[in-house]
Amino acid sequence: MMKPTALGAGWVAAALLQACTGGASSLQSTEQALSLRQTEVAIEGTASALTAAETALAASPTASPRPPTATPMPTATPGPLILYDDFRFDDGRWDGCSHCRYEDGELVVGPYSPSEGAYGVPIVCEDCGVVADYDMAVDVRFIDGQSDRGFGLLLRYDEETGRYLDLEAMTWQVYGVWYFDPQLLSWSTLGGWKYSPSMYPSYLSNHIEVQVRGPWLQIDMNGVTVEVYENLPPGPGKVGLVVGFHGIQVAFDNFAIVIYPTEGGPPADST
Repeated sequence: MMKPTALGAGWVAAALLQACTGGASSLQSTEQALSLRQTEVAIEGTASALTAAETALAASPTASPRPPTATPMPTATPGPLILYDDFRFDDGRWDGCSHCRYEDGELVVGPYSPSEGAYGVPIVCEDCGVVADYDMAVDVRFIDGQSDRGFGLLLRYDEETGRYLDLEAMTWQVYGVWYFDPQLLSWSTLGGWKYSPSMYPSYLSNHIEVQVRGPWLQIDMNGVTVEVYENLPPGPGKVGLVVGFHGIQVAFDNFAIVIYPTEGGPPADST
């Protein structure tokens, strides 16, 4: 078939020639024929366009169906949670401490009256949650009161029973790991009080640091490892600070904790 444009041009030329030689009646019939042919040309062009579109569509690849749900993003490996408190202001982390106040960038605790009970006072870190594997540190100093009483870090605390495990230091350059059962009003110990020359006596501040991995505990005093335990009571539990008895006032500063997401053994670099 000839192209519509070429066919139309030839047919128009022939029609004009006939109109010039055939008179008025011939011209009228020529105009009608011209109109009819223009309609045919338009139809032929539309049909050609539709045929080309169908051919292109048939040749295109079939589109893949949309999946019913989006592919989930890969889960990131959980990392440690790090908390730090320099006690410049009360951010609600130590709620429930009835004898705590913020003074000059320190958390001052105590003294407690003997009428409030012959046992220690755990001060829970509410933001830390229930943990099993962690590193924790604090600076603590004795202010006033009975110098033969301990203070330090709350290692594991069970809110349901009130039982807790703590690490206490004293002004006499000794430390101890103690377990308290409020139902029996009894203390037990993992070795009693132990002397460490790395600790500072009297009113000087000591930096206490622990690493806990399940039943494994390492204690550092002022940057020196003084003890490693491998038989802690089962955990996990809450953590924080502790004052070991009534009649004593102490100040805490620079609390820090790194909480690890899984339980396990001692750190790879431990000895």
